Amino acid sequence: MQNRNKATSGEKITVDGDKEFRQTAGIYLGDEGDLELRLKSMESGESIVFENLSPGMVHPLIAVEVLEDNTTVSEFIALR
Repeated sequence: MQNRNKATSGEKITVDGDKEFRQTAGIYLGDEGDLELRLKSMESGESIVFENLSPGMVHPLIAVEVLEDNTTVSEFIALR
């Protein structure tokens, strides 16, 4: 049986410009803030801003890129 929706690894992502990364199973934020992301199903150039995300929890977002323009957090954990 596969571990669906269970993270088995993670990577700290520092937001210092637009940054592509391996697909996430979720995103953990240590501080409250906004994230502008390109989700797995979006074309290059498309994005969505998630505003006022709560800290201290895993957000079930399958993302492949963070965009700096509308992101207010400085770093997050990309879970895989």
